[in-house]
Amino acid sequence: MNYLTEIRDTLVSNSKLSEWFATDPKMIFVGNIPPKYIERKDVTTVLITGLSNTFTAYGGNTANAREQEVEIKIWYAPNVAFERFEWALNEALEHIGFRAFSFDGPKVDEENKQNKSILQIRRTKFKGE
Repeated sequence: MNYLTEIRDTLVSNSKLSEWFATDPKMIFVGNIPPKYIERKDVTTVLITGLSNTFTAYGGNTANAREQEVEIKIWYAPNVAFERFEWALNEALEHIGFRAFSFDGPKVDEENKQNKSILQIRRTKFKGE
């Protein structure tokens, strides 16, 4: 499974996040947000994009791991309890081995006036896992 799809599927199926993603379809996208959903401000929307997926942990001139880095942008619905959402999101990501290394937000997005956060996460996945 693609690691970006793995993140999306994890978030979609996580029961602790379900209160923020009650719509159908879930507003969690990989790569881009389809145009028909871009203007939705009444729901929390998540965009997952890959930053890097590089080989690492060399031994004997052979890579033994992959370092996967991902950016997650979150546009919050009005009246969202940011902290509760962010803790639930972090727990879901930790469950599949990702750890946050940068977090910026929530701040008001100048384009659409919604509260927005940017989270950058990474994990090291070893050969055979």
